[in-house]
Order: sequence, then structure tokens, then C-alpha cells
Amino acid sequence: LVRLAAACKKPIVSAIGHEQDTPLLDLVADVRASTPTDAAKLVVPDFQEELGKIKNLRDRSDRKINDLVILEMTKIVNLIQRPVMKDPLIMVTSRQEIISGFISRSFMSMNSKLLRAFDEVTHIAARVRTLSPQATLDRGYSVVQKGDGVIVKDPAALAPGEQIKLRMAKGVALATASGNQEDIKSE
Repeated sequence: LVRLAAACKKPIVSAIGHEQDTPLLDLVADVRASTPTDAAKLVVPDFQEELGKIKNLRDRSDRKINDLVILEMTKIVNLIQRPVMKDPLIMVTSRQEIISGFISRSFMSMNSKLLRAFDEVTHIAARVRTLSPQATLDRGYSVVQKGDGVIVKDPAALAPGEQIKLRMAKGVALATASGNQEDIKSE
């Protein structure tokens, strides 16, 4: 029996109850009690003491819960006091002002670029008009063409009596070549 008690993994309380003797079980037991009643008191906790522990644990858990509730309430109050919660449109309004500024600057920039481009196109158009053959004709010059449409650049290219076209600002006139300037000077 002593060997079994020594090998047992569960706690053993020895309470044989003979004060003058020392039983062998007392030597291997985890706890020794003088009487079975005393052993029962050792094994079974005191009811009032256990109630006190439960009350203590309940009080501690109540305090922890209250602390957590207070912490969460503080977080909620802090969130409510933020400007965005007091006036939710403040975020939209501030962003709207920024976007309006971007749009305004974009329109001004685009308008400026369009005006510069318009001025440049107007300048180029004026240069093109100045250099155009029609502008030359409008200033009183004319273009001489042979009957097949080839432009005459040298009077020596014309034979006397050859039909030519004189292109002027407001139309075409037909003419006959009677000679070149060298021939006219010699007369």
C-alpha cells in the first residue's frame, strides 16, 4: 500500500488518526492530518473563504470592465469632438476649395495658351498672305504663262507672235508676244 501511495500521481492525504503511532502512509503522503475531520477541512476549502475569493474576483472584473467602458467612452468622446464630426462637410468643403483653385488655374493657363496660339496662327497667316502669289498679284504684278500653262521667267523663252496668258489679280488676259525687251530697246 505504501508503494502504491508513493507512486500515485494524485495528492494523498493521510488521516488515520492515531497520534501516538506513526503510520507508514504518513511518510509518503502529500499531507498528514491528525483526524479524518481535520483531513476533510484540509481537502475541502472553507465556504466563506471561497465566497470571499469569488467576491474579490467579481469586484476586480467589474473594475476592469468599468475601466474598459470608460476608455471606450473617452475614445468616442474624442472622436465626436473632432472637427470633421462636428461639421462633416468641412472635409468636402476644403477639398472643394482646393479643386476649385486647380480648375481656375487650369482655365487661366489654358486661356493663356490659347491666346498665344491664336496670336501665333494670326502672325503665320499674315506672313503666308504676304508671301502668297495672290498678294503679289494684288500689288499689281502679273504672271506670264505660255499657252500650255508653263510660267515664263525669261522673255527670251517667247517667240514673236506666240500666244500668252497674263494672270492678274482679278483675272486672266490673253496676249500675243511681239518681241522681248532687248528687241524693244533696239527700235
